[in-house]
Amino acid sequence: MSCSLCLSSTTDSNEVDILLQVFKAYQGKPGAVVLQDSPLLVLAGDGFVNSGFDNCIESATKVVEHIVCYNGKISKTEKV
Repeated sequence: MSCSLCLSSTTDSNEVDILLQVFKAYQGKPGAVVLQDSPLLVLAGDGFVNSGFDNCIESATKVVEHIVCYNGKISKTEKV
């Protein structure tokens, strides 16, 4: 995944805004990547699909799918 970094500041204050813009998505564009199963750790965002609002929604949907799957595994384990 590659990003460009943009720094901007306003003249009214000393605040600096940092904006990251994706220009090359994560390989395979999975929407989200599980780094760890227990506890569940998922990386997500438009950088894991393509840049843009619709792709952020797609990525969030993938996160929900991972959470539901993870919770299903926990429930099955607890029932045994």
